Amino acid sequence: MEPALAHNGAVAAASAVISWPSLVVSGVAVAIALGALWSNYYFRRADALAALLRRYEDGHFHVRMWRTEQLTRDDPNPWAIKCQRVSDLRSTLDEQKLDFLNKALGSDWSAERFDIQASYFYALQVRQWLPAHARWARRRAKLLNKTFGYQLLSTFLDQRITACRLLPDDDHDGIEDQARPSYYPTHYGLFDPRYNELVDWLADDLLRKGNQLPGRVEEVLTKKRRAIDTLLATLSSQGASPAVRDDAGS
Repeated sequence: MEPALAHNGAVAAASAVISWPSLVVSGVAVAIALGALWSNYYFRRADALAALLRRYEDGHFHVRMWRTEQLTRDDPNPWAIKCQRVSDLRSTLDEQKLDFLNKALGSDWSAERFDIQASYFYALQVRQWLPAHARWARRRAKLLNKTFGYQLLSTFLDQRITACRLLPDDDHDGIEDQARPSYYPTHYGLFDPRYNELVDWLADDLLRKGNQLPGRVEEVLTKKRRAIDTLLATLSSQGASPAVRDDAGS
C-alpha cells in the first residue's frame, strides 16, 4: 500500500505543479477579456456622448429655447411665469419673432420645425444614455454637466418654463376648460418622470454648493427650477396631465 500511496502523492503533486501555470494563463486570459469588454463599453459610451453633443449643437437647442423663453416672457425676471394665450402672444410679435415662435411651436403650416417638442424628445434621448439605476445615473449626470456646461440644464429649463407660460386659445377644440392650464406642460413632457428625473439630476449636481457658475446663472437657474416645480405641483393637485383628443399645435 505504501508504494501506491507514494505514487498517488507524486501524481497529485505533479498535477498541482502543472495546474498553476494553467491557472495563471487562464487568469491572464480572463483579465484581457474583461479589459476588452470594459474598453468596448467605455468607447461605446464615449461615442454615444459625442453623438449627443453633436445633435445638441446641430439642433441649436440652446439658442432656440433661450430665444423662445424670451419671446414668452412678460416680466423683467426670466423666472417669472405669467400665463397667456398663444393668440395673445402672437399679437405682440413682429414678423420675424412671429416666424420664430411658429417654428418653436410647430403651429403654422409653413413651419417645418417644432423646436419645443424636439427639445423634449432630445431630453429623452439623453435620459436613455444614462444608466437605468438612479444611483449610477446621478453619477453620469455629472459627466453631462462637465461636457455641456450649464447650457444643457438651461436649455431644458427654458423649454419647461416656456410650456408653463402658454395657454391654448379659446377656440382650440378638444380641451376641457380645467385642462387648459396644463395642456402645454402635458404635451411637452413636463409630467414625464423620465424628463423630470433627468432635470433633477442635472440640477442637483450643477447647483450644489461649491460650484462656480458665471454671473447670475446660478440664481436664474435655481429660481426657474423652483418656479416650474411650484406650478407643476399646483397643476398636479388640480388633476393635471389629462388625456386630450388632438395634437399640441395651435
